[in-house]
Amino acid sequence: MKKLLPETVIICAILMVVYYSFAQTWTRTSANTFGESAALSADGRIIMSVGSSTPVVSTNRGLTWTAIPDNGLWDIASSADGIKLIGLCVYNGYVNVSIDSGNTWTPTSSPNLNWQAIAISADGSKLFAGVNGGLIFVSTDFGTNWTPTGAPNTAWSCIALSADGTRLAAGTFNERIYTSTNSGNTWTTASSPSNTWRSIASSTDGSHLVATGDGGTYISTNSGDSWTQFNISGRSAASSADGSKLIVCNLYNYVYTSTNFGINWTTFSTPNQYYWFTVASSSDGNELVAGGNGSLWICQVTPSPQLNLTALNTNLDLAWLVPSANFVLQQNLDLTTTNWVTLTNTPALNLTNLNNELILSPSNSSAFYRLATL
Repeated sequence: MKKLLPETVIICAILMVVYYSFAQTWTRTSANTFGESAALSADGRIIMSVGSSTPVVSTNRGLTWTAIPDNGLWDIASSADGIKLIGLCVYNGYVNVSIDSGNTWTPTSSPNLNWQAIAISADGSKLFAGVNGGLIFVSTDFGTNWTPTGAPNTAWSCIALSADGTRLAAGTFNERIYTSTNSGNTWTTASSPSNTWRSIASSTDGSHLVATGDGGTYISTNSGDSWTQFNISGRSAASSADGSKLIVCNLYNYVYTSTNFGINWTTFSTPNQYYWFTVASSSDGNELVAGGNGSLWICQVTPSPQLNLTALNTNLDLAWLVPSANFVLQQNLDLTTTNWVTLTNTPALNLTNLNNELILSPSNSSAFYRLATL
């Protein structure tokens, strides 16, 4: 049976806005791992965690877990589908990749260097890796060839990308944040303060950034031109696709979350959790993961995705951000009836903004559309 959310969006000629409920409940998963790095697919269905104990993967939003080969991975990043991964391994000095959600890993032809920071575009076509005391390199063929970008030679610690891999923001251990608008060809020193930057995350368009480190957490809403400081020293940060929902973890204390671009924050902790190392977020920000010493925790909020309608030449473009739950698109030709029909058209994933999109040819009659849960 399909359950229809009461907040479901209906579109005819105008857009009705959906408001979210942000009550948060954190649940400890059954994953037995020392999570030092975690990654999610855009829809939150695939969750991976690696660290100094057995790495694990879940393909059902954390309900069950499977151990994957322990290749000494300590840092990972994922494409939008959760299939292609980039990782760093303590057993070799190369950038490693996986094409099967982490079940197998292969060292790339990257130079053997002191790699510290990695990032991957939404479609997996662009890989970036930074050296602690060196350059940032890029690969556009999934690791077969690597080329130095125009980034300066410094102690790189973290990298964030727009979904298409065009806009970058990268932090260092002892300097400022640098940004690029052309896939790393040229770089600009952002106006951020000096900090020991530990992690940085980006919205899909690269306009919203959250960066955290020993000297606090900073948020930019203009691609790094200006920053707002929050008194949260952090180890890891993640962002929703639009940059509105943020999560930051502090090594010794709390996990901090915000649902309004960092204006307000809530905290989560547990008496038995001594260290928080990593956080991750689905594209809609309604599924969050936090990992630490021997446990992984998940926060899942029922999504109410917003359905958008725009004219595309002579057609209609229906689009919605990839949700962290299963939704279907339904049509009704007459709102005085309950004759909602689930469309069988398969939406295409737009990897530049992580939106599901469906192109329809308009008819001469009225039509109404909504998203419904399966």
